[in-house]
Amino acid sequence: MGEEAAATQPTAEEAEELYSEGAGLLSSGKVAEGWDRWQRAAAAGHPGAQYNVGVYCQQQGEHAAAAGWWYTAAMHGDSDAQCNLGVCYLKGQGVDQDVFPAVQWLHLATLAGDTHAPEVLAKLPPQIVYEVVSQPELLPRLATAISWLQAKSDLPSAETKLPEDDAHSAKKGASCVHALLVFHAESV
Repeated sequence: MGEEAAATQPTAEEAEELYSEGAGLLSSGKVAEGWDRWQRAAAAGHPGAQYNVGVYCQQQGEHAAAAGWWYTAAMHGDSDAQCNLGVCYLKGQGVDQDVFPAVQWLHLATLAGDTHAPEVLAKLPPQIVYEVVSQPELLPRLATAISWLQAKSDLPSAETKLPEDDAHSAKKGASCVHALLVFHAESV
C-alpha cells in the first residue's frame, strides 16, 4: 500500500497544476471540485494550497488543523502562513498560547515581506518583541543552522560580501531565520 500511495503522489508540477485548476473551479462556483484539487495540491506540498486549506479550516472553526496547515506552508516560506501562525500563537488558537513563537513567526513574516505582520508586531509591547528577536541563546543555534543550510543550498557564506540594499538583506535575514526554524524542526 505504501508503494501505491507514493506512486500516486503528485509531482511539484502536478501540484501547481492542481492548485491552478482548483482556483479556476472555485471561481466558477464548483466549490467541491475546487477544494478537492486544493487539498490534493496541499497534501503534495504546494505552499499556496496549504495556506488556503488552513484558511478554510480556520473558517470552519478547526483551529488546530488550520495551524497545522499554516505551519507546513510557513516552513515552505509562505509569509501569509507565517503571519497567521504567529497570530495563532498570540491568541492560542489551535496551538498553546505563547508570545515567543508568535513573535518569531511574525518577525519572519515581516522579513519575508508580509504587510500585516508588522502591524501585529507594532501592537505588542516593544520590549517583548526586542527580547524575543534578540535572544542571545539563539545566536549559536542560528550559526549552526546557517552552516547546516549552507551545506544544503547556495546560501552565501559569512565571508561573502553582500550588496547593501535592503531587499537583499531582508531576504538573507529571512533565509537565516528560516534555517534556524528548519534546523530546529529536524533536530528535535
